[in-house]
Amino acid sequence: MELNERKLMILQAIVEDYIMTGEPVGSRTIARKHGLGLSSATIRNEMSDLEEMGYLEQPHTSAGRVPSDKGYRFYVDRLMRARALSKAEIESIKSRYNQRLGAVEQIIMETARILADNTNYTSLVLAPRLNCVRIKHVELVPISANVALIVIVTTAGIVKDSFIAIPDGVDDNMLHRISAAISDRVNGHMPSELSADMLDDLENELMRDRHMFNMILDSIINSLLASQERDLYMEGTNNIFNFPEYNDLIKARAFLDILEDKKVPIELLAATMNNDVSIIIGSENAYKELQDYSVITATYRLGDQIIGTIGVLGPKRMEYSHALSTVRFLRNKLSEILTKIGQ
Repeated sequence: MELNERKLMILQAIVEDYIMTGEPVGSRTIARKHGLGLSSATIRNEMSDLEEMGYLEQPHTSAGRVPSDKGYRFYVDRLMRARALSKAEIESIKSRYNQRLGAVEQIIMETARILADNTNYTSLVLAPRLNCVRIKHVELVPISANVALIVIVTTAGIVKDSFIAIPDGVDDNMLHRISAAISDRVNGHMPSELSADMLDDLENELMRDRHMFNMILDSIINSLLASQERDLYMEGTNNIFNFPEYNDLIKARAFLDILEDKKVPIELLAATMNNDVSIIIGSENAYKELQDYSVITATYRLGDQIIGTIGVLGPKRMEYSHALSTVRFLRNKLSEILTKIGQ
């Protein structure tokens, strides 16, 4: 059934009041605060209709109503008024980034902090996977007689490193020759683009070092291709407890367990990389562990390529408009900074 103008005004008033107070909203409150020109009895009848239609719920017999997941969805899609960030918010964010224009890891960590501070929700930033960016340089750095460090630098400024064992008799010059040959061949390629033919050519080029090259080639390629695990940066994990409805110890423990394990939020953020922006409300979430919460995510880019996801996790009664504006602004800043680094 299509909602008439009166029902739309009442639904919007209830959602926005409940977001602000966390208390069920009654007909008298609507009549007193919102100047709709309707009596309490009329509003009460409309609220009953909205409840029957699935947009509202009544937690207790004598209490007012609260939005259902369906009600929140309708509000976000049809009724929510866009809220741009204030000039002061924008200047504060820019100032914080200007102090962190260093390593990519620092920039991503600061993005997570800014997002948590500006929304008062838990922020989530999924760092780029190595396979999503292009390789600029590979270096084999001698650490000891039988250990070397593989350092991989990408166009996003990301550095991946891992240790490998090297055979006896391998000197620094040999490591340098192999590093230079590998870097020359893989520069500009994604790890997934390293073909068998390319590796065969590289092996032939290093013929005189073949006895050693064959021993470490698998380690190098595995280091390049095995970076499938995503780094998740989180801030504001305790912010959820600022909302009374989440002060229950069982809920608190369940929430912290979700974040500590990281598997569910990582899978959620990875799954939303196909969407520019996603707003997932309560029971819409495929992960039952998150069905008491809402999640807003947006993808960020390196140039034209999507490489990661940024988002907030909060109560279903989150301030969707402000949270959405903040997530969008920060993903744009992060994309801008990473693109400059990669040029």
